[in-house]
Amino acid sequence: MYMYFKFQPQMNRRSLTFVISAARRICTPASWPFTNVSTLGNDPTRAQSAARALLKRAASKNHHRTHSDEKPHACDICGMAYTRKSSLLVHTRAHEGDKPFICGLCGRAFAQQSDLDKHKLSHTNSRPYKCEVCDKAFDFRSKLATHKRMHSSEKPFSCEICGKAYSQRSSLNNHRATHTEDKPYTCDICNRAFSRKTHLVSHCLTHSFVCGSCGRSFSHESDLSKHQLTHEKPYSCQFCGKNFKHSSKLAAHKRTHTGEKPFICQICGRGFSQPGSLKAHQVTHTVEKAYECDVCSKAFINPKKACRSPTQSLRRKTICLRNLWQSLPAPK
Repeated sequence: MYMYFKFQPQMNRRSLTFVISAARRICTPASWPFTNVSTLGNDPTRAQSAARALLKRAASKNHHRTHSDEKPHACDICGMAYTRKSSLLVHTRAHEGDKPFICGLCGRAFAQQSDLDKHKLSHTNSRPYKCEVCDKAFDFRSKLATHKRMHSSEKPFSCEICGKAYSQRSSLNNHRATHTEDKPYTCDICNRAFSRKTHLVSHCLTHSFVCGSCGRSFSHESDLSKHQLTHEKPYSCQFCGKNFKHSSKLAAHKRTHTGEKPFICQICGRGFSQPGSLKAHQVTHTVEKAYECDVCSKAFINPKKACRSPTQSLRRKTICLRNLWQSLPAPK
């Protein structure tokens, strides 16, 4: 709500009155113990300084709550609590289905502006944060930091009870619940028990969206929509009638009927029907064949394929035909 004033001094006095009254409620003791507006006069510099100090103290108070379990703002529907009232207001939209933030490209709606901003990156394919080890790119710096722990095996989050370490804080929080047998919060649908009410609330969301084909449940409608595609096989083979989920799978399958081998080895000219088969074949031209057969001296890349003795070959039913007869013992 906005208030309008005819004269500038009236507005200044009104602003100073608000600063002082708010400071009396929050600051103990206040940085400037004013008793009335006339103490400040009409000095805008002192008024701005008082306002900055007030906001700084309020921000500090909210920040300290993040280090404690103090969550004074609780949801009347599910009981989930938050440190800030603004976070609670955003949470209530999940119960009301209120999603005021709409993507202008695809029409998808979100409850928070931050979620919409993250979603928009999916349309731009912007992934500015790149891993220097494997070149994998990410849209957020935090995701890159989590990914890097896979390469370094860093586990900075340790359990204070047993010392077990984890690479992610969420994994540590889930582990902590295993140290207590007290699980008073039970799901009414599947009877699964939890040690914290917040865990139960998160779990109950998994029953919100249920697949009508297989009964599998999901916490988000988008995940259910993706899953339902697995039950659909709209691409049918004209030769045998077999159905596939993706057109690429159908195209690969058709080559088993036509004998087409479009993937050609550039070294030896051998053709393959699948790109994976070509890739596996190309290794034979580049990797050293270090495993040699004791009988016929044939070399192999994989030690499991090397027929090191006639008896071993017969046992694996991989018979080395070259010089096998000469290597067998003479009959008695």
